[in-house]
Amino acid sequence: MSSASGLHAQAFFADFVVDPVTGVDRGSTSQIRKVEELTAVATLSSTGSEPIGRYVGSLGLSLPFGTEHGSQLDLLGVLGGPDVDGGPELRASGFGYRLGLAEGTTAYLNYDYGDYRLGTERLMPLEVKGVHKTLAVGLRHVWQLGEDRLTGSVELAAKQRTDEVLGFDVTDEDLRLIRLGLTHETGKLFGFRRRLALAVTKGLSGLGASLAENPLPSARGVTPDFLRVSFSAEVSIPLEAATYVNAGVIGQVTGDSLPVSQRCGYGTNGYSRGFDRSYVLADRCFGGRVELAHDFQPPDMSTGVLRRTQGFVGLDGGRLRNMGNPLFAGEEDSWSSASWGVRTLQGNFLGEIALSHILDKPGGSTPQDKTRLWVQAAYQF
Repeated sequence: MSSASGLHAQAFFADFVVDPVTGVDRGSTSQIRKVEELTAVATLSSTGSEPIGRYVGSLGLSLPFGTEHGSQLDLLGVLGGPDVDGGPELRASGFGYRLGLAEGTTAYLNYDYGDYRLGTERLMPLEVKGVHKTLAVGLRHVWQLGEDRLTGSVELAAKQRTDEVLGFDVTDEDLRLIRLGLTHETGKLFGFRRRLALAVTKGLSGLGASLAENPLPSARGVTPDFLRVSFSAEVSIPLEAATYVNAGVIGQVTGDSLPVSQRCGYGTNGYSRGFDRSYVLADRCFGGRVELAHDFQPPDMSTGVLRRTQGFVGLDGGRLRNMGNPLFAGEEDSWSSASWGVRTLQGNFLGEIALSHILDKPGGSTPQDKTRLWVQAAYQF
């Protein structure tokens, strides 16, 4: 586990990528790593948005079983807040089970549930609240090609979203989708690393999915019968004197007006560090991030655990486009932000503190702090 955490301290690669331009719903266990023994991880961060919980904490538990090719049960709970009365604004939970079927082949099942209530002084009287649920079942296979690693996956998912304002339903959307993903990785720990990812996602009709004429979709005129293709290319290059250049590009192509959960940037701000998660959001996108990082404390295993401290400065930006439909004319926009910070790995503790500044803000309904301090911490026990 310490080696895997060390990769986080080097670059901004995600753990397991099925779809390179979207994140996951709160409570999802889909990015929890495989473990060798009973493991718990607690996290605390200030990476949430003000209306739905600026401060977010989670507790995860992973329990491996001794089957022939390995299996694992993952449980996760999340709380976000506080609202103006000091209570929670976000509650989420999830479980996942993975079962090894053969060497390199794993079947998995993930379910997550989240409910929220916007808790700022301005929004709380409107009683804006909702429930999001996701059920996914999939199969992935890993091919070891020397120092290279190729991962293919196929996933079927059902997503349900309901939202209301002042007791009236404003969203009632059910999606059924199939996702095919392919990821190629090469490189060594603390050395050159490269990752290429491609995902194709198709919205399915029937099977309980909302009809095309759904009166309460997640956005005006969107279709549940969509097709989108997303991709990413990321590299980490070690230079002299413990310095690294981390760079990447992401993109999404579609001809459809997409449900909100399928848009580029949903559930993440990995390529828009100065903004709330899901703020930089669109049907189509093309963006990039470049980061210069330096080890102030080079990787050290002399105490039996990995210790490392790294400073970084990064710049991100890109273009967005929302496709037009009979109810919406479509629009284009852009974003960019800069960030500076320090990340450290000290055995079972992983933390990051960063300062971001927005250079170019796209339009959106939620106010954004032009300059913001971000804190993230995790402890494994």
